[in-house]
Amino acid sequence: MLLESFPWLSLVPPIVAIILCFLTREVMPSLFIGIFLGALILKDLNPIYAVADTALILRNNLADPWNATVFLFDFVVGGMVGLIYYSRGAYGFGNLLASKIKSRRGMELAASALGMMIFFDDYSSSVIAGNTMRPACETAGVSREKFAYILDSTSAPIATIGVISVWTGYQVGVIREVFESMDLSLSPMGVFFPGVILYSFYSFFAIALVLFLSASRRDFGPMLRAEYRTSTTGKIMDDDAIPMMSTERLKSKEGVKERAINMFVPIIALISVTIIALYVLGWRASGSTALISFTQAIEAVGDTDTGVMDALLFGALGGVISAILMYLPQGFKLSELMRAFVSGAEMMIIANLILLLAWSIGTICGLVGTGEYVVSLVLPSLQSSPWAMAPIIFLVSFFIGFSTGTSWGTMAIVLPIAIPLGYALGIPLHIAIAPVLTGGVCGDHCSPISDTTVMASMFSGSDHMAHVKTQIPYALLGAAVAIIAYLVVSIDFSSTILWIIALFGGIIAMILLAYVLSWLDARRKGIKLPLEK
Repeated sequence: MLLESFPWLSLVPPIVAIILCFLTREVMPSLFIGIFLGALILKDLNPIYAVADTALILRNNLADPWNATVFLFDFVVGGMVGLIYYSRGAYGFGNLLASKIKSRRGMELAASALGMMIFFDDYSSSVIAGNTMRPACETAGVSREKFAYILDSTSAPIATIGVISVWTGYQVGVIREVFESMDLSLSPMGVFFPGVILYSFYSFFAIALVLFLSASRRDFGPMLRAEYRTSTTGKIMDDDAIPMMSTERLKSKEGVKERAINMFVPIIALISVTIIALYVLGWRASGSTALISFTQAIEAVGDTDTGVMDALLFGALGGVISAILMYLPQGFKLSELMRAFVSGAEMMIIANLILLLAWSIGTICGLVGTGEYVVSLVLPSLQSSPWAMAPIIFLVSFFIGFSTGTSWGTMAIVLPIAIPLGYALGIPLHIAIAPVLTGGVCGDHCSPISDTTVMASMFSGSDHMAHVKTQIPYALLGAAVAIIAYLVVSIDFSSTILWIIALFGGIIAMILLAYVLSWLDARRKGIKLPLEK
């Protein structure tokens, strides 16, 4: 096979796709080319077999139960948004928040707070915070790029360190499998909590940075230009932007009262039904006849194939049903509500196609062995340098997450190597594990082929590549400080003082760097900071 002779070819599909995304700003053809190149490599450059393989990979990803549920969920949520806009509930909610929160600073902080409150799942956070805050942020003049960044930075970073989180269930499950393969009689949850959480530096830094930038009204890089555009022209996105959820084309019924409750009720129904479904599905998956704790339910549902997405789908259906039952007595006809639902669902077609392509290139990366090749190049050299293990594992996980677009896939690839290596070198296991989890999240944040990045673009209504380009400088700043933090704790793995310096000193250093970078960039561009309220 071609890959056996030239294993470096496993890097070609993701790298070409990512480069094309940045150069052309056309995400779908870029991802498709990456998928086709991967199939071409797998089939030893036979174009006919490669075309057939590409089609089958797309088909198989669409048929995957998890992916199919995500597809259906996106359409149902889109339909719910269409109903809310048609009833003018979004305008009512926007007016209500605008009367309480008078500044963009306050609106950005409110969006950040809501995103962090939905800590049990990153998809849920983007969906709920995005749909709830998008109309209000639009009214307040928050750029779509900034809103997408807020959604992205308050979803996965929170979920990966949340104890009661779907991510916790998955992460602990992978750690358990590795421990069992090594015959270690350690508790995976005991290692994860609190050790892994406390050393997940990037997650803490990402959350601190988004709060600082929102509170200070300072930005740098492409985000500063986007925020300045909005501040001076009122345009929440560029003229040539292609929003992944274009609510501008949704119709609202004229002559009806703008009621905030028309948005509150469906959103509350979505949240409530999702939480109830998570517990019930987790309880059933646990096999217990007695009631279990919510934490146990979350861990159990995380071990199922589609339980999490099933719960979200049930929640979305609950939101749609509650909206229809609420709007009918207000004088809306069922036929016009159905048209509004279909109009909303149609918004999700492009976003779902991009998701399908992102999943498919992730599959290709797995088939050609992208992650395994990167790991084989780097990690064996660490045997003589245990002090460098944590920062290098972070970088490896970052690159794999960036290249494959999946932090969960990164964990599955790197943890089975990082944990035995850390154990053999005498490194505390929580310090060997944490850089994998948080490095994968960081790489995910920078990747245009990441499903979570796509979801943030989708539910913020942002142009996808505009979101990626404006977020990357912030993610890289957090990554740079995280690497330094891992170097600090590697001086003495058992030192609590060094951990305090690494975490809190890292947050302070990152904020100071963000302040200086914003000042320098604003001075270069002739922009006065902080931006106008």
